[in-house]
Amino acid sequence: RILALDKIKAKAKSLGFSQNPVAVNERTYKFTHVLENSSLVADIIADRLTYKYDWEQDAAISTANITPDQNQIISESKSFFQNLGLLPSDIADSRISITFLTARGEEMVPAVAPSEANFVRVDLYRADRDNLKFVTPTAISSPINITFGSGRNLSRKVILANYNYSKTLDNDFATYPLKAVQSAWEELTQGGGFIAKNAGTVVVVRAISLAYFEPNYPQRFLQPVYVFEGDGGFTAYVQAVVPEYVDLAQPK
Repeated sequence: RILALDKIKAKAKSLGFSQNPVAVNERTYKFTHVLENSSLVADIIADRLTYKYDWEQDAAISTANITPDQNQIISESKSFFQNLGLLPSDIADSRISITFLTARGEEMVPAVAPSEANFVRVDLYRADRDNLKFVTPTAISSPINITFGSGRNLSRKVILANYNYSKTLDNDFATYPLKAVQSAWEELTQGGGFIAKNAGTVVVVRAISLAYFEPNYPQRFLQPVYVFEGDGGFTAYVQAVVPEYVDLAQPK
């Protein structure tokens, strides 16, 4: 990690951050743009980056409609991360979701229609592994994502970008026994598990599957979970490995 800060400085410079960063702590540094209201926060240990443009202070962006050309939006999203050297192969060809957003005060909310959107968010997910998909804490967002708005010349401008990626090691794995599906279901109905997306007080679950859980922070292993999906987008996770093995697997 000796040269980690220098590498981050090079990435920051490519985004127009010419000044040296301010150390938030021993592993986190914040860059501030000289000419525009934007910042870049980098965790040099976890390889985590957060770019933010202060769009709330720019009426030209918060009121402009963005062009809903999805193919071009996806291409520009990949190019942004690729130009920073941050587009691993298992991200580039993975699942992608697009969400159109509207400015409401200082918040972004889902747009009624793409033609009404001021922003567009692109989430880049990992490709499936072991024939299992990856799921995230919100069920609909990825740790790698980017949000565009329309600039003064109507070209797309990056408003927000997050990069939090942990490399997986192909030859470093272990096999653990899983709970029975019925046990996971009982755990969920008794208040256990984690609800990623709620859909009201009464929910009908339509599907159960196995997946890998990817949180928004670095972890030492990929954890298998049962995914329960139902009406209204309801999504919940229950840890799939039997408890006694999970206890043994916790880092000391």
